[in-house]
Amino acid sequence: MNKLLGNLVQGFVGFMDKSLIKNLVVITFCILFIFVQIFYPYQYYETTKRTVNSPFQVGIHYVYEQDTVNQIYGEVIRIHDLGFKAIRITLECNLIEYNDLQNQKTDAFFSATDNHGLAVALVIQI
Repeated sequence: MNKLLGNLVQGFVGFMDKSLIKNLVVITFCILFIFVQIFYPYQYYETTKRTVNSPFQVGIHYVYEQDTVNQIYGEVIRIHDLGFKAIRITLECNLIEYNDLQNQKTDAFFSATDNHGLAVALVIQI
């Protein structure tokens, strides 16, 4: 126990043995960063302009890659009937083969969303 305490005291003295100004600057920045992390979200929330009719869309993430081409249109109709106005998808396509099954699914999905006026948010994975 005494050795551990001795090592801690020696480490602290070694840290403080360096330039006092440098240590004060480092400590000040650490405290400043802590305060920024604590109080900035509250400050941002309090100063944000909000109105009663702020635009806000509730959407759903749909993985159409797991469905068959014939199922996609029905699933989009079901999503629309549930009241969602936006669908988020991970865009999957084959740039080399135009008639690939994945491209057919993507075409069927976008055709269905166009017919029902649904907004699409894309997530592109590279």
